[in-house]
Parts: sequence; structure tokens; C-alpha cells
Amino acid sequence: MGIASSIGNIDKLNKFAPVKIKTLKQAHDTIEHIFERFGPKAIAVKDQSAYGRRLLYENVKNEDIESIFKQFVQHPSSLKPEELKAIQDNLFRKCLHCATEYKLPVKLHIGYFAGYNGMDLSRVRNNLCDLVPLIKDFPNTTFVIMHITYPYQNELIALCKHYRNVYADMCWSWIIDPASATRFLKEFLITVPAHKIFTFGGDYIPIELVPGHARIARRGITLAIAQLLQEGWLSESDAPSLIQRIMNRNAHETFDLPRVLKAYQIYLP
Repeated sequence: MGIASSIGNIDKLNKFAPVKIKTLKQAHDTIEHIFERFGPKAIAVKDQSAYGRRLLYENVKNEDIESIFKQFVQHPSSLKPEELKAIQDNLFRKCLHCATEYKLPVKLHIGYFAGYNGMDLSRVRNNLCDLVPLIKDFPNTTFVIMHITYPYQNELIALCKHYRNVYADMCWSWIIDPASATRFLKEFLITVPAHKIFTFGGDYIPIELVPGHARIARRGITLAIAQLLQEGWLSESDAPSLIQRIMNRNAHETFDLPRVLKAYQIYLP
């Protein structure tokens, strides 16, 4: 998805094109080729363009940017910011159509920035509002919102409750702010259907750090479930099946792992 959402020149797409891209149609054909090649082996698609731009991907028609696209291919630096945005908007929506066709959930980085001294909090605050038009225009696309949109997680709860195709992923949230993540999980389970949340993702490049992250997550999940039990929001008889669902079953139901393993010719016993 990143090749479309944050594209600044045509080089990234040209790596997958049979001939050098000169027209918008060729760019669309290349995106289709990418999904045809990698879609069957992918578990989902991911985009983290929120680090660099607003998530307001408007519905830009092909005919409105065909001439601009030709200019983009020849002299990308000559485009105005709004012209480049229009091209990104159009290509991103093309990717969403393809992701939907291949039944691939779309995972979006939203919320807190990695690193330091670079976060535009005003843009982070507006991420979910910007995303709503896409959610409405692609009702058959599963949007998985990552990192609980911290520190605006209450808005995510409302979005997941209102739109059937929006899910919450708690990856990274446990090590950003474990207390807030615990509160989020408790409030989410009171408010939103329990099948719409994934309670853990390692979110580390060095795998050695994942067990520590998992330990923090398990502690937070335990606290959230214990509070629901103590306050009477959850019965003891329902707790085991709920825990299994949010820690395991939801992911298996949403992400088609058997299809991916079959594509790699890996068969589980």
C-alpha cells in the first residue's frame, strides 16, 4: 500500500512493471499485477502513510488526473502538493479495491509516532475523522486500526462500534502505555462486540524483545478481565471463552492463515 499512499516518484512502481510506466492506466495495471503476484501469499496489507500525510484519501477520478500523472512521470518535482496528493489518493483507492478483491484485511498505522521529536499531534488527532470516508466508500473492506490510535483510543471504540468493517489492533499499545491499554481493553469489551479486537502484536524487529512485550500484555489483559468480573460486567462462566476469543480466535477468523500456508505449500497437521 505504501507504494501508492506515499509515492513521490514512479520508481517504486516501475520495479514491478513490465515496461516503464507512462500513463495512469499502466500504473493501475501494475498495482493489479502486484496483487495478482503477492495477494494469494499475503495475510493482509499494511500502510503507514499517516507518518507523512493526512489519511484523507479522496475519491479522485481517473480522468481528472491523467494529464497530471503524465507530468508526474516526467517531472515529479514540478507538481504542486495538491496535485501529488490527488495522484496518491487515486492510487491508494486502487489498492483498496484490489485488497478487497483478494479479501485481504487492510492494516493502518494510526496514532502515536515511533521515534521522537517528530510527531504532528494535530494530524494524529484527525486520523480517524479523515478515515471515515474510506470506511464508508469501502464497506466490504476490513480495516484493522493499529496501535489503538493512542492517545485517541476512545474515538476508535466509537468507530469500531458504529462501523461493522472496522477492527482494533492492540499491537504496540502495551509498551506505549500499559495502563491506558488496560483501560482501553476493558472499555472496548463493554462497548463493542468482542470479535472486533486483537489483543497482541509483538511490534518489534528483534524477536528477543517479544516475550517481554507479551508478558506486559498478559498482565494488562488479566487486569482488564479481572475488573470486568469484579464489577459484574462479565460472568465467570463466560470469561474462558472470551479470553480465548480475544487472544487467539479473532485473529484466526479474520486473517486467512490456512490459505496463505497452502500458497506456500505448508500444511498443518
